[in-house]
Amino acid sequence: MPEELVPATPSCQDIAARSEATYGEKYCAELEKTSNGKFIAINVTNGDGTLADPGEDAVRLALETDHSGFFHLLRVGHKAAFQAMVHELWPVKDGSLVRKAPSKTSRTTVPKGPVRLARLATCG
Repeated sequence: MPEELVPATPSCQDIAARSEATYGEKYCAELEKTSNGKFIAINVTNGDGTLADPGEDAVRLALETDHSGFFHLLRVGHKAAFQAMVHELWPVKDGSLVRKAPSKTSRTTVPKGPVRLARLATCG
């Protein structure tokens, strides 16, 4: 009996690279005019994109369409899908602590995972 061929699972880097290329070629120009800030889940196996807001809806709808696809979530017009903010506590003269407003340098993206959902591309 012949062995069935099982497709190799692409790496996170490969999924991200393919998704960003597809976004730039197929979706960027139009979506950045009409859907800035929304999320698109790109299936790297066929190039299909599912647009929604919030990002969880884009992924859920994409998985309903192709439950075996490999997806990368991008936020239209942004360099990162999500932003994490750190509030720092600072001591004051009376010994209590006050919350300092987050600075621009405290922004970060969500760490890479099995299906990278944080790293995005923008046009140009």
